[in-house]
Amino acid sequence: MVILNLKKMYSIFSHAVLINLISIASAGANIKISCSSIAPKGSLFEKILQEASSRIKQETEVEIVWIPGQVFGDEIDIARALKEKKIDCAVLTVNGLRIIIPYFSILDMPYLVKNYEEGDFIRKEVLPPLLSKLLENEEYILGGLIEIGFVHFYSKYPLRKIQDFQGKSFWAWPKNIIQEGTFKQLKKFGVKPVYANIWDVEKLSPNIDIVWGPHYAVLIYGWYKYFQFIIDEPLIYFMAGVVIRKDTMKKLSKETQEKVINIIRDFSNKASYLIRKENERTESYLLSNHKYQKISFEDSENLEKILKDDLWQELKSKYSLPEWLFLSLVKEVIKFRLNIKK
Repeated sequence: MVILNLKKMYSIFSHAVLINLISIASAGANIKISCSSIAPKGSLFEKILQEASSRIKQETEVEIVWIPGQVFGDEIDIARALKEKKIDCAVLTVNGLRIIIPYFSILDMPYLVKNYEEGDFIRKEVLPPLLSKLLENEEYILGGLIEIGFVHFYSKYPLRKIQDFQGKSFWAWPKNIIQEGTFKQLKKFGVKPVYANIWDVEKLSPNIDIVWGPHYAVLIYGWYKYFQFIIDEPLIYFMAGVVIRKDTMKKLSKETQEKVINIIRDFSNKASYLIRKENERTESYLLSNHKYQKISFEDSENLEKILKDDLWQELKSKYSLPEWLFLSLVKEVIKFRLNIKK
């Protein structure tokens, strides 16, 4: 009973904070747009979001009101808040984006992108027109795509072969099809899951043997304190997207809409390169200051085949990804890769 009362009090408090944040900010610009993300306060990502908001306010009559992600909960909760029209926009990784539109699951295909050149190509040239086409009849607009970085395994033990996962506890983000699918495959090798939302991983890290994420995310969320090894081979080219409700955008003039979207896209590209540099600096910092070791995974090709065979098919079937979308993306990456090698 006490726990239920505490939960109810927290829900009431969070709702009050949300209303207060919006009302406090509603005393200046003509139009307020409320937005949320899980970027921790003071992080590079949060600073970039604030900088983009300042430019939007300077150049248009629009003010972005940023609501901390913790007010809602995890990314899925932020996505639901967007769907329920409690907020106007959100900056979400695929875990939240697929709640908005299942087609966003295409962003999470493991081993699709091998390097930054390929990442830049699909993020800037291939995906925006494909996703915009899919969103034509939906209630949302894609403002921009942002590189969060390549996802690596972080471990308390050196992982050189698939058998080394035996008996290890593995963090899985609830309702994340890639993490759940990866666990399902690794379960055959004796891996045990620890399901936790992103805010609870640090608290549970003493009992978790393996986490995964981009270097900078592992640093800013505090997980790095509990691990010692970085598996060199990345699994996923991880992205976030800025999603805005169409009914919110319709309140703006066409000229203002174009300005806002152009600023968001400019800052999406700027953020991608700044975060890339931060990931590189973070890796160097962990290797030099925290005695981390990079481990080459000898079974990389086997793990890639296992995950591709299972998860690529599951992405198509579970989320009803159109065959043309799936094939278009894979074909463009292969063509780009072949041209680079010539």
